[in-house]
Amino acid sequence: AQVAFAVMLIAGSSLPVTRAADFFVTTNAEIQTALGSAVAGDTITMANGNWTNQNISFATDGDPNNPITLRAETAGQVILNGSSTLDISGDWLVVDGLRFEGGALSDGSNAIVEFRGSNGEATNSRFTNSAIIGYNPANINDRYHWVEMFGTNNRVDNNRFENQNHSGVTVVVRRDDPGADHHLIDRNHFVDRPVGNGNGWETIRVGTSAESLSNSFTTVENNLFERVD
Repeated sequence: AQVAFAVMLIAGSSLPVTRAADFFVTTNAEIQTALGSAVAGDTITMANGNWTNQNISFATDGDPNNPITLRAETAGQVILNGSSTLDISGDWLVVDGLRFEGGALSDGSNAIVEFRGSNGEATNSRFTNSAIIGYNPANINDRYHWVEMFGTNNRVDNNRFENQNHSGVTVVVRRDDPGADHHLIDRNHFVDRPVGNGNGWETIRVGTSAESLSNSFTTVENNLFERVD
């Protein structure tokens, strides 16, 4: 019995073991370097602190069982400010724990967080456990969106969107064609969105009148709305 047991241990030890890598980064340049090496299942961890005027391109591909994750070292303690933005571009990507606060974009910019970029429109990707707070321009009529969803099968969930006081939409599903989107917008907290003075100001908008006769199949559920228009 002892010999048989030893043989079993030797046989078991020959099985390959795959361990996901975690790249700890302190600059946007280091994020891009990490993306050059990251494979499905890996994580890129952003150091706590202020990240000012950073246009982060999270452009790569994971797989259905092993997404690639861009996350904060500590949720809520990676603070993107100034003119910082984030593009999520590719397949099976997760962004977790970021906080956008103390910044603003110029009039006519697209979005603070955008589900498209150098690797195309995002699919099967997620923006979660994050916050955008008071990322407002000086002029309330300047328009850009806080989150723009492109592609298909993406999710925006468990985020806090607070104190948006300008005419852009908080979360918008951009529909370039009348095809189904199958996005999920769930378990977010939308708070303190004042009544607007004209067009715009929506908290959530799916498409525009141009696509109003086609089905997005976007699901909006289990969100909390407090003091919003």
